[in-house]
Order: sequence, then structure tokens, then C-alpha cells
Amino acid sequence: MAYILVEIDVAEGIFVGLYAVLTGIIILSVQRCKLDKKKAEMLCIILIVLSIPVILFTYYATAGLTIWAFPMALLLISILFSDLFFLRLVAVVTLICYVIMLSFKANVPAVIGTEEHVFRILLFTSGTYIAAYIQKMYKMRFSEIQKRTQIQRIIFEISHVLLRSGLSNIEEHISYALKIIGNFFDVDKIFVYRFAAGERHPVQIGAWFHRDLLSVSQYEDKTPVDFPSFCLSQLRAKKKIIFSDIESQVFLSKKEKDFFTKRNIQSAFAVPLLDNENTVGFLGVHMIHRRRVWKEDDTQIFRIFANLFVTAILKIENEKHIEYMAYHDSLTGLPNRIYFNHLVSSEIKNCRNHPFTVLFIDLDSFKNINDSKGHEYGDKVLIQTAQRLKKDLPFASIVSRFGGDEFLIFLPGISSTERVETIVKKMMKTLSAPINIKGEPLFVTFSCGIALFPKDGKTVNTLIKHADSAMYASKARGKNCYSFCTPELKKGIATQNSLQQQLFTAVEKDELVLYYQPQVDVVTGKIFGVEALLHWANENFGIISPSVFIPISEQNGIIISIGNWVLRKSCEQLHKWNKAGFTNLSMAINVSGRQFVESGFVSYIASLIKEFDLDPSCIDLEITENIYISHDNNSEKVMTDLKNLGVKISVDDFATEYSSVKRLKLAPVDKIKISNEFICGIGRDKKDEAIIRSIISLAKNLKVKVVAEGVERESQLDFLTENGCTLIQGFYFYKPLPAKKLTDILKTDFTPPPPPPMPRMRKKCIHKR
Repeated sequence: MAYILVEIDVAEGIFVGLYAVLTGIIILSVQRCKLDKKKAEMLCIILIVLSIPVILFTYYATAGLTIWAFPMALLLISILFSDLFFLRLVAVVTLICYVIMLSFKANVPAVIGTEEHVFRILLFTSGTYIAAYIQKMYKMRFSEIQKRTQIQRIIFEISHVLLRSGLSNIEEHISYALKIIGNFFDVDKIFVYRFAAGERHPVQIGAWFHRDLLSVSQYEDKTPVDFPSFCLSQLRAKKKIIFSDIESQVFLSKKEKDFFTKRNIQSAFAVPLLDNENTVGFLGVHMIHRRRVWKEDDTQIFRIFANLFVTAILKIENEKHIEYMAYHDSLTGLPNRIYFNHLVSSEIKNCRNHPFTVLFIDLDSFKNINDSKGHEYGDKVLIQTAQRLKKDLPFASIVSRFGGDEFLIFLPGISSTERVETIVKKMMKTLSAPINIKGEPLFVTFSCGIALFPKDGKTVNTLIKHADSAMYASKARGKNCYSFCTPELKKGIATQNSLQQQLFTAVEKDELVLYYQPQVDVVTGKIFGVEALLHWANENFGIISPSVFIPISEQNGIIISIGNWVLRKSCEQLHKWNKAGFTNLSMAINVSGRQFVESGFVSYIASLIKEFDLDPSCIDLEITENIYISHDNNSEKVMTDLKNLGVKISVDDFATEYSSVKRLKLAPVDKIKISNEFICGIGRDKKDEAIIRSIISLAKNLKVKVVAEGVERESQLDFLTENGCTLIQGFYFYKPLPAKKLTDILKTDFTPPPPPPMPRMRKKCIHKR
């Protein structure tokens, strides 16, 4: 083992140490000073590189074997810097120092010969090349990572922007997303198009121009799209468009090249927007100032952007569809009630002093069309009717489907009754022409109610309510006509609304009262039954006739609870009379159509019969004609079940609605009642008398009992008995009486009182109710 002993000069160590300390202080000061970043980096590099000759020449004589490795270490460190200038400067300075050492101090006490100097120079040169290659790869990799990071950041930002887009800001967000992409890829124009169904050309939904193009007049696009038809066909076929150099594209025709050259487009690129393998649009780029070579990586990145745009566009379109469905009728395509309410409310809020008119239209007898032809046929009628209603309306008018066969029409700026009448008459004339469905002509009419703003209401609900009431007034006048809302009509609406509210608590407050009108058999002179007649003793309105509050209760559903109350009270009273010895007395009870088909109706009747120990044949349920002639299987089943139970069924006010002899023959009916409308005509109208004779004859032939109600005069009684009707109900014998008073009468052995003196001729008959 050999050792080389050298004398170390302390001064050399102190010099190098001071230099290192001074260099560190300067570098630290430079970093803290507010100098330009590039200048600061350059100063630091120069100070570090100067340490190479200082250390090499300082220790050359005493440490020639080892100190040469310092530049090599510094070279390796320079690889970590992204600046290639640092690496080159280290290499050049080191090589110059080695050449100087080789020229002037080739031999040193450490016995380093020329060959070793040359070897060191070659080794360092090779190390420099390797370091430069490593740094190049490092910088390339670093640049790729940095680019990918930026792309990921952009993708995140764009997805965040697009996915939080709504109907109100989608265009703004799409433009912002295109701006981000355009700036990142340094393109001149970027755009998004949507292939719309039924449209010849795609629709542009967003575009962004580089700021240098905003003033370029020659780039004024005169065509509806940014690509010729050939490119659009390629995109529809899910193929990308890559034109790095338009002039060099051999498969483009002259016309297609002219399309681009007239706009100074040198390069073009586009990828399709795909949704479940369907092309819904495309994302495209134009380069104006220069050509650009599009790489496969660009295609992949743009496909990601395209997917983001597809997601956002379809999301907005779904929202639009949902909004459309929320505000439009799915059958006719007309705005619905919600849209109409918003529209009229906005008009009232924004244009307080601008008059307008609301029309409420209801098709006449549309239910008959649905019942006879089916709902599919009825839907076609509604569609054609909706189109006709829109045809003759003034500009900016809106037709809305309110529901079923009801329509609302908004006429802005119109308040003149003459103008409104002209419009409605024109609509009626248009609709009077037959609708042709499946080669079959159909005539449709409508009834219309009219409300004017602000005369007839200052809110949308009030206007609709008053127009609706006016429409029902038109129905009452005979249909196929129109009516304006009047003060009397509005007063009636207010009264009806008040009655409707108070009717909800009528049962709880014990305001409902039953009166009983005896029915007399003139052959025996005895009372054979009574009819329970309901009245409402309201604290505000007094005694209210059922003809007033029963229709209201049927509309809001209270009729079920009221009807059940009437059934229970009637059965309870019949039970009391039976216990008092008045057996075989029948109780006639009116039943509404809605209650008759209610689930559990028959079982409820059965429970009352059992609870009050009644003979089922003593219960006589009176129904209207529209119930027994109904083709509803449920109605037929209820009548059959009631007959099986032993309950009697009567048809009230026979021949006043939709009489059907065939249905009467088949229905399990025990009794029909002649309406007082015909009884009033006895001695006055030969037609009424003929109808009464026909009803009595029909009843006898069908072996059905017949009762005449509303008999008030002796002449009426004589006519009825002469024609074979002996069961009588009316004021001639008894008015409707409270239960206690009727009980006293029943104690007189059912004998009716003597007929009252012949009254003076009245202007009209008084209805039993």
C-alpha cells in the first residue's frame, strides 16, 4: 500500500471557503431582491459556473487526482435545471479549464500524465453529451406532464362550467368553454354545431374567435355552417375531419377548396359529437393565419371535449323538454293551465293599465263523443279543434288547454265588447265547419264565457273563475253561444263560494234538516209512503233548497257524507215509525249519481237495514234517469245488488232527461215518478197531457208503478185518476212536514185531510223542493 503525502496550504482553503460564502450570500441576496426572474437566474448561474476555475486552479497542484471530479458533479447537478444554457456553460468552462491545465501544467506531484488529462477531457465530453441527452428527455417528459396537467385542469374547468349550465346561461357557458380551449390550443376559431331533426343545415350553438380575427373583414361567413356539405356528410357518418393544409388535400374538389380559401382558412379540424353512436353535432376548428399539423393526441383530447359538450347540450335539451312538458299539453301541444297562469299573472304585474280579455271555452256534448266513439276519436277531435281555435285569433293571442274539453284564450290589448264579440263569432263560424275524422264528418260547437280585465277581476284566478261562470251561463242558455261576465253573475259566484265553504261544516253544525212529504193512494185514501226531502237551515242564508246546494256538494265531493247522513236519518226515522206501529210505510230517499256508484254503497244500505231492523222493501231509493240508462257496468251491478237485497228502486223526474224505453225494460226499476214539470201543464198544455198519458200507459205495460209528484190542484188530480195514476204526492194533500208533525198525522189512521179550496190560478207551479 502506498501513500502520497502532500503539504496542504491553509491559505488555499481559506480562499475557497470565502469564495463559497460570498457566492452563497450573493445568490441569497439576488433571490430576495425584486429583480427580473430571468436576470436573477442568469446571475446565479454565472456565480456557480465561476466556481469551476476557482476550485480547479486553486487545488490543481495538491489535489489533481480528485478535484477534477468537481466539474463532473456540477455537470450532473445541471441536469436538474430545465435551462439548457446552464449545462452548456458548465461544459464549456470545464473543458477550457482542462485544456489550460493540460497546456501549462501537465505534470504535477501527483504524477498525472498527458494521457490522463486527455482521458479526463474525453470522459467529461462524453458526460456532457449524456447529461445534455438526459436533460432533453427530462425536459420533454416534464413538458408532456405539464401539458397533460394543464389539459386535465382545462377538462375539469370545462366540465365544471358546462355541467352547471342551465337554460338561462348555456350559451354564455359554451362560449366560455370554447374560449378556454381556443386559447390553450392557440387556434383562430372554434365552434360547436348541433344537427337538428328536420333541419337542412346544422345549427350553431356556440363559437369563439381569436382576438386578432375580430377585425378581419374577409372572414365574414356568408353560409349557415363552417364546413361544406362533403364535410358535414363525413361528420354525420361519425368520421373526423383533419385538413392540416387545405391546398394539399387531393380528395377535396375545387368547389370545396374554394369554400375554405375564400375565407382564408388554411387548416381545419372537426370531431363529431356522439350520443349512443348517433351523431348529434360536431366540434370544429379553423386556422386562418397559419397551417397546423393535427396529431392523434389532439384528436383524443378534442373527443373528450366533444363528450363534455354532448353531455351539456343533451342535459339542456332534456331540461327544455321537461320545461316544455311542464308548460304544454302533451296531446294538443298547446300551452297548459300553468303556462296560462304565468302568462296572465306577468301581464297583470307588468302592464297594470293594459286591458285584455280571457275567454273560457267548453266543447258542447263532448262527453257523448268520447262515450260513443271512444277516447282515441275524441283526442283527434281535440287536436283539430285546438288548431282551428288558433286560426282566427289576433296577433300575440294565446290558446291554452285548461283540461279535458276546456280551453282558455288570452286576448291582449282587447277590452271592447264589440271587438270580443267579433272574434268569438269568427271562431264559432270557423268551428262550425265539420271536422273530418276517418272520412266521417263531425260537427262541433262550443260555449264561451268572457271576462274582461280589470273590470271582471284583477287576478288570473278571479278572471278564470268569472269566465268559467259565464261559460256555464252560456250552457244554461242552450249551448253554442257566448256570455259576458255580469255583476249579477259575480254576485252569484260570491254567494256560491260562501255556500260552498259553509257546506263543509253543515253536518257538524247539525244544520241539515229532513222534511217528509206523504204519498197518498187515492184508491184507499191512505198514506202509503213518504219522501225524505233535505233542506239546509243556514244561519246566514236561512232555509236553502237542495236544488241550490246539492249541485255544489256534488262538485266538491261533500255529497257522499251528506248522502250518508240522509240515508241514516231516514232509516232511523222509519225505525221510529215502525216501533210506533206504522208498519208497511215506505221511505223514498233521493240518491245522487256519485253516491250511487260509490264503493261500499250497497253494503252501507245493508248495514242500515240490519242496524234499524227494517224491511228492505220499505226502502225506496230514487235515482235519476242518467243513472239507470248509463252503460256503466258498475251502475248495473249496484242496481242488481240492491234488488237482491230487497230494496225498491224508483226513477225520479221520468222523461225529463235521457229516457230510454229499452233500458227501462232491462233495468230492475219498481216505480217511475212523473215530474211536476208535466203536472203543471195539465189543463194548459195538450202536449204535457199526452206525455203523461204515455208515461202511465208505459208503466202499466211494463208492470211498473207510477207516482205523480207536484200535484197542487183538483183538476190535476182528476186528470191523473181518470188516466189510471192513483199514487199522488204534492201540496194538494200535504206539504213537506217535520217528523213530529207527520207522526201526529199518521196517528189519524193515515187518512188524508179534505182537499183545500180551489186556489187561484198561479203564475207558476211551486216545485216540491
